[in-house]
Amino acid sequence: MTQVSMATLISGALSGKLVSFPTDTVPALAVLPHKSELVFEAKRRPQDKPLILMGAS
Repeated sequence: MTQVSMATLISGALSGKLVSFPTDTVPALAVLPHKSELVFEAKRRPQDKPLILMGAS
């Protein structure tokens, strides 16, 4: 996995790109809500199988 700065990761996500980052267990994929089709395409996931929503408080 290519390492980039947090600013680059955020900039990519805000520009509508699919981004990936490490978590405690597995890499996570992230997009803006209206770009969720990018996750479905990348994972070859059926549209009827929901995605997990993660967020910070």
